[in-house]
Order: sequence, then C-alpha cells, then structure tokens
Amino acid sequence: MTPQKDRVVGGEEFSGRRGLFISTMAQLRDPKVVAALLQQNVKMASLLPPTGTDVFRPFTLESLAEIERRMAEEAAEQEQMKAQNVEVDEEDLPKPSSDLEAGKVLPFIYGDPPPNLLNVPLEELDPFYKAQKTFIVVTKGNTIFRFNAEPACYVLSPFNPIRRVAIRILIHSYPSYNP
Repeated sequence: MTPQKDRVVGGEEFSGRRGLFISTMAQLRDPKVVAALLQQNVKMASLLPPTGTDVFRPFTLESLAEIERRMAEEAAEQEQMKAQNVEVDEEDLPKPSSDLEAGKVLPFIYGDPPPNLLNVPLEELDPFYKAQKTFIVVTKGNTIFRFNAEPACYVLSPFNPIRRVAIRILIHSYPSYNP
C-alpha cells in the first residue's frame, strides 16, 4: 500500500482519501477544468452508437454539408496537433465498427428500419465514418451497403436519379431472390 500524501487546500492540510477528495472538489470549481471535462464528455458521447429506429435519417444535401463541416473540423484539429508536435498512437485512432461493416446484417440494437427508408441512401450509422463522405443503404433483409458520397465519374452526385437507379440495381437481391 502506498503512503497517503498530505494535501493543502485553502490553507488547511488534509491527508489520505479525504484530502484527495477535497482537492478534487477544489479542482472542479475551476471553470477551465469544468470546460475541459465537458468537452471531453461531448467527444466521448459522440463515440457511442445511437439506438432505436430514430437513427435512420435520409441522406440529404444538409447531411452532406454536415459531413464537410466535420471534415473541416477534423482537418483543423489535425493541423493543430501537428503544429504542437503531438503524435497519436495508431492504437488510439478510431476504428470502424465491425458490426456495421458493408455486407453484414444490421445489428438488432438498431431495430428494423421503417419501410420507407429501405433501399434509399441513409446517413452513416458508424461514428468512424461520420467525418467521411459516405452513406449507407439498408435492404429489405437489413443488409448494409456503404457507398461513397463523392460524385461518381465526377458528374453524378449521390442525389442524381441515374446514380440512385444504379444503387438500386447494385443492392437488388436478384441472384438470391426467392419469390
């Protein structure tokens, strides 16, 4: 067991766990510490997967603008870290969720998507891809397909009717179709 250190808070000296508790509480009164903790909580909460069927949102122009905003924030954050010569271990970098890989069945935690949102482009569910130009399509069998939101052939945006038809053809279950 390690010896307990004495702590001085507000001119009074405390030892042991009580001293640790009181010094921690004193730090929480500092507005800078509270702001840093709140920012950390927001970042951690964004890593948690949402649950329920209300997470399925159609992919729109506003969704694309939000992705571009996140990409700009991430680039600014990386530039700031590079300027401060901060290196991040590869283990600490976010990784895609293995449950939400393309070609896999949608996990039960999300429930069944509403019928009007089947076979249409949806906003990304995986937090790893939130700052990347991607969208997903969930089929009737709850299979996930992931597509790039960049213009195809430099011409067809994700909202182009020709591209939407091509996506429907790609995700159609014709080879495994059982009437």
